[in-house]
Amino acid sequence: MTTVLISEPNASSVLTYLPYVWGLLKTAAEQDPDLKNQISWFDPICRRDTADRLIADYDPPNVDVLGLSCYTWNFDLQCDIAAHMKAANPRCITVVGGPHPQVKDPDFFRKHRYFDVVAFKDGEETFNALLRAISRGERDFRKIPGLYLPDGDTRDMLCTGPPRTPVDFSVSPYIAQSDYYSRLLSEQPSMHFGAVWETNRGCPYSCAYCDWGSNTMSKIRQFQLDRVYAEIDWLHAKRLGLIMMADANFGILPRDTDIAARFADLSNAAGRSGVFYFSAAKNNPARSLEISKILLAHGVRFQPSLAIQHTDVDVLASVDRKNISPQKQYDVAKELRKLGASIDVQLIMGMPGDNFDRWKASLAQLLLWGLHDDYSIFFFNFLPNAPAADAAYRDFWQIQTIKRVVRDPSAGLRSPVDNGIIQEITVGSKVFTPAEWVEMNCYTSIFRALHGGGLTRLVAIAMHASCGISFATFYDAVIGEYLRHIFKGGEIHAYTHDIYDKFLTVESTVGEQTTVPELGDDAIMLHVAHAVLVRLAIHADTFFDGLGDFLRQRFGGVSETLLMSLLDYQRNMLILPDYNPAHGKIFPLTHDWPSYFADIGSSEITEGRDPPQLISASNVFVEEAFQDKGYYVRHVDWVGSEAAERWHKWVSFSLGLGMKVNAILHEDIRLVPAQSTSRTRAFGLSARLSRVKAWLVG
Repeated sequence: MTTVLISEPNASSVLTYLPYVWGLLKTAAEQDPDLKNQISWFDPICRRDTADRLIADYDPPNVDVLGLSCYTWNFDLQCDIAAHMKAANPRCITVVGGPHPQVKDPDFFRKHRYFDVVAFKDGEETFNALLRAISRGERDFRKIPGLYLPDGDTRDMLCTGPPRTPVDFSVSPYIAQSDYYSRLLSEQPSMHFGAVWETNRGCPYSCAYCDWGSNTMSKIRQFQLDRVYAEIDWLHAKRLGLIMMADANFGILPRDTDIAARFADLSNAAGRSGVFYFSAAKNNPARSLEISKILLAHGVRFQPSLAIQHTDVDVLASVDRKNISPQKQYDVAKELRKLGASIDVQLIMGMPGDNFDRWKASLAQLLLWGLHDDYSIFFFNFLPNAPAADAAYRDFWQIQTIKRVVRDPSAGLRSPVDNGIIQEITVGSKVFTPAEWVEMNCYTSIFRALHGGGLTRLVAIAMHASCGISFATFYDAVIGEYLRHIFKGGEIHAYTHDIYDKFLTVESTVGEQTTVPELGDDAIMLHVAHAVLVRLAIHADTFFDGLGDFLRQRFGGVSETLLMSLLDYQRNMLILPDYNPAHGKIFPLTHDWPSYFADIGSSEITEGRDPPQLISASNVFVEEAFQDKGYYVRHVDWVGSEAAERWHKWVSFSLGLGMKVNAILHEDIRLVPAQSTSRTRAFGLSARLSRVKAWLVG
């Protein structure tokens, strides 16, 4: 009997995914009559921890085969696990798979002497062939296609040829291994579980930075619908917190609307279900929109991901993405925004054809498209088997890189478990310098705090819509002048710039994680943008007082009365630690800003708008709007605490919301008579005049 241990640790300890690769490989082996009774499977490694603690749960001398599924988020940990296993059991055969093993590197097996075999692309048939050979006592795997092997004592890279590509996906690993998954869920009731779910494999595109399971630029292989529908039933029955679809382009196939409808029907029948996260098809706006309409109509908590990456066609061409139209991406985003859907806009900063001006213009273009939520912004880092990793590509673009540890942004406390991953990051090319890269990062983190974090979002929108001041001009002034030179003597801008300058120049720096001096707690580590948001929120009164003076001088043609009314409205709409949801918030109003912003949010015309009407004897009443906000369900817990503790709880709260704390409570807004004084929830309910739509709340 051959014993097998599969290791697929998660990216962080915040969320644990059901071990899907283990399920795939075990199910495939059990379908093979030559293996069905020859293999004994250990429970897999799936949680995040240190290698020594993970291996301690097993008896290494009794492990014959260790299979390691690797991607950028766990490769270094997998190396440690393999090294620990080899030290404890040298005869164990270590098989490494997934997209991350650097098979283009001829020194790979010399650098990683604890690896015996690399299985590339789809693993089911290749791993079965390996297990058949191992169970027969064989150790020469050169006749098995789909492998890279160390050749002799030199450990040169030897390839055995292309793998056999599986085409039969009729058996679901979730259903076949349901007993184990059910046991895992019942034994760990306090853990937050998610599941990876796929309905096809392959991607027809060839973006230079991407390595979608080593299946880019390939024909799409569809799973049988019977399996897909059965898995929908199974996943909903387990009531998981997150279902992460692994299809590269959900909506690329006509049948995807039927799959979405089945998913939505089950979500509706099951009651409150987990969040559904998927990558929307890049070039199929009509079908992507139809899928979102189906999900919204059934109350599914979902967040489509739009991999826009950049809006400049020349920058996109530099990563071979010219066949994916930014206009079509915009068409999808525009329609999703009309529906009130929250969109995860993904961007990549520092692509080889980018520069500071193009990057700022791309951010401004997204705001013109009405995409005002915070964005998911990634470094241009090198996946070892993606096209961009080729020497010819790097030479052509004169790419300069650094290798740094980058931590998961959801891990807000120092932890040896969530200790980050090593990324090779582009910091310069023939069109931008490392110094310019630092400026891009500094600008972006402050921009995200101001606009994505909700501090100046309403101000920027109104000044663009009614004063003719472009988003680019507004943020160049606020970031490049007010914060760089005026507010607190430029301290927070310098703090942000220094973080990225140190990240560039000091090898031991952990990427984009920093402390907040005002909190006096070095254990709290935040993403730079989040830390800037917290610092500005702590100094909110000083920030807005100075911002008013600056904007009056910088944009002299703007009505001072209107500007002061707008700034007061933005300031009062912030949700800070003095907010009590039991009372809500009430403040006076001179202009009808709620109706004004609601009208902008529901219209495609965002420029040349009349200012809001002057109103008299009215107040704004804001109450907690925390029914069910999709991905972000949190409740205020700082009420009654001391001031310092309230700020710590507010930071933790905003961390869980991905910086959305100053936007998510803005949905339930009412104009009420000025003479009313009650602050109860019943106050002013009959006087509701408008409601700010979901485009304000993220």
